[in-house]
Amino acid sequence: MRHHSFARYVWLLCLVLLVALAGCSSKAQRPAAPLAGVSVGIVGVVQPMGTTDLLAGYIPEARELASAQAMLDFDTDLLDKVRAQADSARTIVPLPGEKGVNPSSERVAGRNTALQHWVEVGRKAGVDLLIVPQILDWHEREGSSAGVISSAAVDVQFYLIDVEEGVLLNRSVFREKQQSLSSDLLHAGNFFKRGGKWITARQLSGEGMDKMITEFGL
Repeated sequence: MRHHSFARYVWLLCLVLLVALAGCSSKAQRPAAPLAGVSVGIVGVVQPMGTTDLLAGYIPEARELASAQAMLDFDTDLLDKVRAQADSARTIVPLPGEKGVNPSSERVAGRNTALQHWVEVGRKAGVDLLIVPQILDWHEREGSSAGVISSAAVDVQFYLIDVEEGVLLNRSVFREKQQSLSSDLLHAGNFFKRGGKWITARQLSGEGMDKMITEFGL
């Protein structure tokens, strides 16, 4: 009996230690709380025209460009979402004059990179962090909310830059083409979240914005 009691005691002690270690590990991996008083600049969305315009990744083959109106809507939606969802301790600064700009047109070939260009934009604006959104591919819905010939598809990416350090802190990628429920049962939740309807590229890109806000910890 004593042997069994001692074995049970050792087993329980090991279990407590494992739980404690797991808790310490999860705390160590938990991201730090957002800093108060940080200013975040947001530039107008850019459609890269070549590899030198990219901060990361690649330009898809057979890409489609978003229209000027789609880009204006994108900027409006992004600013509204960030202002509505961002931590109240952060200052959100929209930066005018960058809408639809191809950054390569403002750089001297071979002398500075896309990252350096945006760091300079952030420094001139006096912000701590800079969000650079890019549209790499944009396919409008062909059809209606009830039925489509071709569903909406987007490849939108967001980059978070530490302006003072001049480094890329984070990247959020959203590549999505809406699928029917029958062809994508594994992601049925997305179908019902979208109201069981075929949504537009604008609405689809909004999901990418929500994903970015979460991943950047805004």
